[in-house]
Amino acid sequence: MIIVIGGDKGGTGKSHLATSMAVCLSTQGKRIGLVETDLNASAKNWHKRREQAGLPSIAFNEAYGDVSLKIKKMADVANALIVDTAGHDSTEFRTALKVADVVIVPIDPLAQVEADSLQTVTKIVRDAQKINPKLTAHVLLYKCQPNTFSEQKELRDSLNSHDYWLKPMKCTISFLRAFIRAMNQGMGVHELKSNVSGTGQAKAQIELLLKELEL
Repeated sequence: MIIVIGGDKGGTGKSHLATSMAVCLSTQGKRIGLVETDLNASAKNWHKRREQAGLPSIAFNEAYGDVSLKIKKMADVANALIVDTAGHDSTEFRTALKVADVVIVPIDPLAQVEADSLQTVTKIVRDAQKINPKLTAHVLLYKCQPNTFSEQKELRDSLNSHDYWLKPMKCTISFLRAFIRAMNQGMGVHELKSNVSGTGQAKAQIELLLKELEL
């Protein structure tokens, strides 16, 4: 399965999500690949820190420009390939969608600027689905803070109001320090010590996300 984490807004936490998903699947014994397509190199730097810390290896590659053929080739030897893209419309994002099975668009339900970006992302995804009909697309409510249920419901209702919009996933990911700590240490949340704030919740939420994707 090829999973693209993307969107049209930077700073949404795509790399935090991609790396913790990759680690969780790897700890389950699955063959995982992580692909960096963003010149900001968040995933690449995470992987460097991981190697320096002597943590278990996760297959990592970079791909830029038209990435479709390279991604497809890498996916042939992996149970799941997770593609981390830049926080804007890019050649890498568009060409990855040509061969992807799933695209996940993380959105903070409190950030109107992120919700506004869904107009652009939805058009990009719908255009890609004309070329790649197997592509399924999800909006993931991400960085959710306590007492924001009304904002989450408002965003869900808006996305569900018309078939054109990308549909929200059932699961959500909370705004948790554990994701930042893991990223800073070249880890996924499943590798953090249990005494790190939010670790148990972060692990459970990543597992629910992967379960919803049937991974």
